[in-house]
Formats: sequence, C-alpha cells, structure tokens
Amino acid sequence: MKIIDAHNIVRQYTLGGTVFKALDGVSLTINQGEFVSIVGKSGSGKSTLMHILGLLDRASSGQLSFAGQNVYELDDTHLAKLRSNEIGFVFQSFNLLARTGALDNVMLPSVYTSKKYHVKDRALAILAKVELLDKLGNTPAQLSGGQQQRVAIARALINDPAVILADEPTGNLDSKSGEEVMQLLKGLHSEGKTVIIVTHDDDVARNAKRIVRITDGKIVADQLV
Repeated sequence: MKIIDAHNIVRQYTLGGTVFKALDGVSLTINQGEFVSIVGKSGSGKSTLMHILGLLDRASSGQLSFAGQNVYELDDTHLAKLRSNEIGFVFQSFNLLARTGALDNVMLPSVYTSKKYHVKDRALAILAKVELLDKLGNTPAQLSGGQQQRVAIARALINDPAVILADEPTGNLDSKSGEEVMQLLKGLHSEGKTVIIVTHDDDVARNAKRIVRITDGKIVADQLV
C-alpha cells in the first residue's frame, strides 16, 4: 500500500528577483513499511523534500497524497492533525526543550494528537524501549548526544505514527552513538514502521533497504539494496 505518493513536485523560491528551484519535478512513491534513505549533498534539495513529505511545507506545484488522501485538499487545521497523528520527526539537532526532562519531552507531542491513550504509561514504555528509564527527569544538558537522540526518537513514537522521518539522525553523534541510533531505527522498521532517513552520508544510507539519490533538485537514482 502506498503511504506517500509525490508526483512532479516543484518547490521554488524567489531570491533577489531570481527564481530558484529547490525541487524540480520530483516524483516518488513510498510504500507502507519501507525503509528508505534519501541521499544528497548540501544544497541538493533533500531537506526541502523531507519538509514536503513530512507536511511541514507545501510544494509550489505538483501533487502529494498520504495514505491515499490528497493533502493539498486539506485546510491547515486538518493538515496539522494529519501530521501530528501520522508522522514522527527526528532531527539532527534533537529539538528538545532545554529546561524539560526526558519524560516530559517525550510526552509533548501528545498535546497535539486526536489519538486516545494513557500518555504517561506509553511514554514510560517507549523510554524503556530506548533504555532511558533511569533518565526520566534529566534535561538535555544532562544527557549525552546519543541519549538526547534516543529521547527524540521516543518523542517521535509517542503518537504511534505511521511514518518516522529522520533528518541526519546521526549527524551530531559519535560513531558508537550513531550506530545505536541506527539500530533503533532498524528495529522500528522491523516492527512495521515506515522509516525515511535523509542524509548526506552513504554509510548511513546503506542501513536502509532502498536508496534514493537527489542532485540539484532532481531524483537521479532510486535503487533497492
């Protein structure tokens, strides 16, 4: 089943009177349960594509559907609800609240979802899964980089999303912590989650089952590994 279906996506900006196309006619289908890496150098358009696939930005033109629903027919309220319920984000810079403990950081996205569950119980279960039950009250400054990213992954899972979108998830980590994070993402894929990693690093990309390469706003390769 198609979970994401993008057709002829263009995202352009006007800079100093000049039109710049960050994405130039991108078409991409991702099926439910896939593990996909989107790979490209800085400026290739990979982060722009991630923001569009994650419903954080709108294409200038083209079509995008999520689980069969045309997302550009939705108003901002319904689009935000779809994003909160069905997409979990993991960022290179972690994006944790600085003065908030791990448990409360993980529970935060539950405020924005329409899904019903016991938030604290679920957060504790997920923190156990990422081996951080002994760090519930620790703020980000009291955690290592790898621990912060594990909190971020737990936060991404709190609403039981269909898709995990990870933007350079190992970019700020040492090699050991990066490998631990990748093992977590692999585990989520094995449990049935659709996992999409955006990266510049071929070694990270090879953890996925499918690699999509983007250059100058265009997909130049799409292959199974």
